[in-house]
Order: sequence, then structure tokens, then C-alpha cells
Amino acid sequence: MIDSPLNKPKISPEFAARLNSYPPTQKVRAIVLLKSNNNIANNSHRQTPMARKAARQAMQDSVKQSFQIVDRLIQDYNGQKLAPHPDAFGAIPLEITPPGIQALALSDAVKAIIEDQKIHSVN
Repeated sequence: MIDSPLNKPKISPEFAARLNSYPPTQKVRAIVLLKSNNNIANNSHRQTPMARKAARQAMQDSVKQSFQIVDRLIQDYNGQKLAPHPDAFGAIPLEITPPGIQALALSDAVKAIIEDQKIHSVN
């Protein structure tokens, strides 16, 4: 059963409830937001392509240590990364078991975990 770490702000109560209903070996999709080791300034002005590229690189550099920790946890819980590296926002999509989600939620390298849900059109 998954409880205390998933009731913290790193994961929604709804996602935690769904995880509690899954068998411990079932793989679930999630998006892990990594903690960065510095604050990257948010520029509200339109950036040049070169400035956007620099900002992307700065984010990837700032989450490098967190990514290494999370990558080990993914391996420890037989998970799979669905992208080779974090995106420009420091997020990495993955498939992992509910106990793996719990371990990630306990990690200081993780800022938040979001359930990767299908998008349905409203008709």
C-alpha cells in the first residue's frame, strides 16, 4: 500500500488513490519534474532563438544531478524512461511501478510527479 509520501505535495491525492488500487508490479506512466540546483531567471520578453537554446541548456545543466539520482531509481524499480533526457522544463516521462513512484516521491531530487494521462476530446 502506498501512503505517506504520496500524500505530500509531490503527487496529487487522486493519483495516489489510483496507485493504491494497482498491483505493485503494474507499470504506470508518469512525468517527473526534477529539482534544479539554481533559479533560472524567467524572462517575460520574447527571446531570440539563441537565448532560448541557452535557457534550455541551462535547465538541463541545472537538473543533471537530480536526473542521475532519478535514473538510478528508475533502474532499481524496473522502470523505463520514455525520453532520453529531461526536457526544457526539467521533466522526464517514464513508466514505473507504484513502489517506484513512492521511491521517487521520497527523493529530494524530485519536485513533483504528475500522472501521464490520455487526453480525450470533449464532444
